[in-house]
Amino acid sequence: MDLVFTTGAVGAVRIEGGGDAAIGLRSAAPAVGDGVALHFEGAGRDWSAGQCLAFTLRANGAHRLRVRIEHGRGHWVLYLVPRPGLSARVVLPFADLRERPHNSSHPGYSRFGGGPHPVDLADVHSLTLTFNQVSPEDKTLTLADFGLHDTVMESAVLDPRVVVDAWGQWTGERGALLAEAQVRAAWAAEPAAFDGFPGHTDATGAEAAARLGEGTGFFRVARDGGRWWLVDPEGYRFFSAGCDCVRPKSEGPLDGRETLFADLTHAEEREPTVAGRWHSRLWADFHARNLRRRHGEDGDWHERWSRHTAARLRRWGFNTIANWSEDTLTRRGLMPYVTNIQSLGPLCGHLPDVFAPDFPRRVRDLVEPEVAPYRGDRMLIGFFVGNEPHWTFGGVAHPFNAVF
Repeated sequence: MDLVFTTGAVGAVRIEGGGDAAIGLRSAAPAVGDGVALHFEGAGRDWSAGQCLAFTLRANGAHRLRVRIEHGRGHWVLYLVPRPGLSARVVLPFADLRERPHNSSHPGYSRFGGGPHPVDLADVHSLTLTFNQVSPEDKTLTLADFGLHDTVMESAVLDPRVVVDAWGQWTGERGALLAEAQVRAAWAAEPAAFDGFPGHTDATGAEAAARLGEGTGFFRVARDGGRWWLVDPEGYRFFSAGCDCVRPKSEGPLDGRETLFADLTHAEEREPTVAGRWHSRLWADFHARNLRRRHGEDGDWHERWSRHTAARLRRWGFNTIANWSEDTLTRRGLMPYVTNIQSLGPLCGHLPDVFAPDFPRRVRDLVEPEVAPYRGDRMLIGFFVGNEPHWTFGGVAHPFNAVF
């Protein structure tokens, strides 16, 4: 069912078209909040007979877009990041407008966020789509084919063509960013750039002038005057600056995207047993492929990658390998690191009764087996115990909403 609406500019953008025609947005330098508003009237406010909203989206860059739906019970906000230069069918299932879904990647765009007020589908007032990040480049955006559907449609790229080269570089309409010879020349030149910089051989990079007494052999916290500090194993103040997710792999799903890639000879086919955002038959990992191109296919490539990566991080000003990084890298003793405790997820994320008499025992029973392998590791700073608890995700299903 087509949607009937009126359009209005939000901020300093120029709008072309509207109504039944495509809506074009142009701006030389849009600020956060610039965009377009669709206002629904009469029968157009009632979406309750449908299962999803779908529309076509095309942008000249990977602009983060904020979608805000105003309705009779409040508002719902989510975010889209389109693939540059591709026309994509964006699908918003109505189930995802009631409970916050997981962040997800779709052919033609990524989607994340959701909340706080579940959408009253019988009384939808407006949909506002605005640019959500500032950048100096000109921005263009085209929206079309807004409609309600009685089944959940498939998201899709509507003008498929090759936009990713054999190295995993997004090329769009510009062709290859770097030729193979250029890539290999950059690799050959890089090691010299990492020789002789401060901290290359020092385990923690701490400065002698910042010592807070004798070291204990492990990271700890200590108070100096009115300020708490991390203290390294040798007793020096330590200001941790870390990079998350340092891993030799970064795979992604390919279903519905196959035509976008110049070379998928390294892709793997799997049984798509997991539903939702990771439901895919075909997968590829250009990052891992390129690391093997650089460091070799023999059994020592991981050691070479690990030492090169630690040197790179120090050169860039980091002194910590931060959370969600690969365990086989962090345990090599090349840099201080943090890791996370997986076993506490259900306990910390589902509003446990922390005052219950058995709560300390339950925590200890969960944690002890997981932390035991790290005993004696002087490079370990500490553990994360929770991240993005599910009760913050909005929606109506969790008791959190009744309590707060």
